[in-house]
Amino acid sequence: MTLLLSYRRWWAIIFVGLLVLPFFGHFMGDLPTPVRTRIAPEEQWWRNAAARLDPFINETFGFRGVMLAGNRAYLRVLKSSRSRPVIIGAEKQMFYTGDQNLEKALGTVVDSEGLARLFSVIDDLNARAKAVGAKLVVTSPPSGETVYFDLLPSWARAQKVKPTEYDLLQSAMAERGVTFADLRPALIASREGGRPYRRTDTHWNFRGSLIGLNEVLKAAGRPDLEVSEEKMLGPLEPEISGDLVRLNGDPPSKDDENYRVNDWNGWREHITPIDGIFATPDEHELFPPYAYETGHPGPRVLIYGDSFTQGYWPPFLVDRVSALAWTHHKYCDADLSAVERFKPDIIIYAPTQRSLACKAAPAP
Repeated sequence: MTLLLSYRRWWAIIFVGLLVLPFFGHFMGDLPTPVRTRIAPEEQWWRNAAARLDPFINETFGFRGVMLAGNRAYLRVLKSSRSRPVIIGAEKQMFYTGDQNLEKALGTVVDSEGLARLFSVIDDLNARAKAVGAKLVVTSPPSGETVYFDLLPSWARAQKVKPTEYDLLQSAMAERGVTFADLRPALIASREGGRPYRRTDTHWNFRGSLIGLNEVLKAAGRPDLEVSEEKMLGPLEPEISGDLVRLNGDPPSKDDENYRVNDWNGWREHITPIDGIFATPDEHELFPPYAYETGHPGPRVLIYGDSFTQGYWPPFLVDRVSALAWTHHKYCDADLSAVERFKPDIIIYAPTQRSLACKAAPAP
């Protein structure tokens, strides 16, 4: 009878409530979650439920987003590095899962507020482009998960939804009348003629970057500037494994390949730096901007990009443009007034797919 004491009854009610709370979590609002690696129980799970059913249950519990967010916060406090943001798909293709890269490629995460800020920045850039008589082209180097979607594990492919952030960017540019270069079809189709992305790295290789650049030049109405793959690229050569191998905790090795760029170093010999376009970068700047005259005829080109364009496109453009400037997009905080100082003919805004949605605006 002592179990019926009032204070024990209240503890019993609280205990039962905690037990059933995950059930209601299946129907109530939750935080965004990483994609699930198990989307259904294995066949005949009842024969060995501990091995065949538990992994599915561990991926489908209520309030999964809240629990995983809490776990991430806990690991950050402890400075734990036990999680490795890499998965390996078919043909040993490696994929990056940090920065919600996989979720954004699959469309399971869409940052509407970040995209709205991106569109606002592009509106500002487009107005500046018109004021100086420049052609604005917006594009985005797609992630390896998009180009090699068929090589992702089956559990990831099964969770693909539309629209992705890339799709929404394309639609928004069409509504605004801003030229958009969708690089996905050309890069996916190019796989029949050779790899456009590295196997062990988040980045495209030189062939993929050249194909992407040509698509942008066509969109800009300058097919005359397109780069010949046969002329500029040599054969595939062994290359030290990329950033995904490092993130996976594996030792570096020459088990990846990239295309040789003909006359790779020669493009630097005749350029003349242009001062005053960008602020002097800090000595620790990871992506220092640059601007230079080439001594060749052609348009003046200004690029807002990231690691997919910083070092990849200059060798292909240097003898096709009269001046080239590059700066990081800084997640929508780049200095757009460089447009007025550089006075380009073509402006390319090219954040990679995982960086489309702008980061939160800095506090005033």
